[in-house]
Amino acid sequence: MREREKATIKYDPTDLSTIYVLDPNSHQFIVVPAMNQKYTQGLTLWQHKVIKNLAAIESKRVDIIALALAKQKIQEIVEREWQKSSKGKTRKLITKNY
Repeated sequence: MREREKATIKYDPTDLSTIYVLDPNSHQFIVVPAMNQKYTQGLTLWQHKVIKNLAAIESKRVDIIALALAKQKIQEIVEREWQKSSKGKTRKLITKNY
C-alpha cells in the first residue's frame, strides 16, 4: 500500500473555483481549478456552507446534484424577494442614492 503524503493547500474564501497546492519541489503554489466550475465560479465559502446545509436537509445524499439543486433554489428565493422589494421603499432609496 502506498503511503499518503500531506499536501499544503490554500484557497480564497471569496471564490472557491480554484485551490492552490504547494509543489514541494519548487516551493511554488500550483493553481488547481475546481472540478465543477459551473457550481464554484464566484462561490464564496459562506455561500457553499449555506447551500450544503440546505442540500443536507432536502436530500439523502449531499453530492454535486443536490448542491446544484439547493443553489438553484436559493437563487430563485433571492430573485423572488428582490423582485418583491423592487416595488418597495428600500430598493427605491438604494437606487436613488446612486
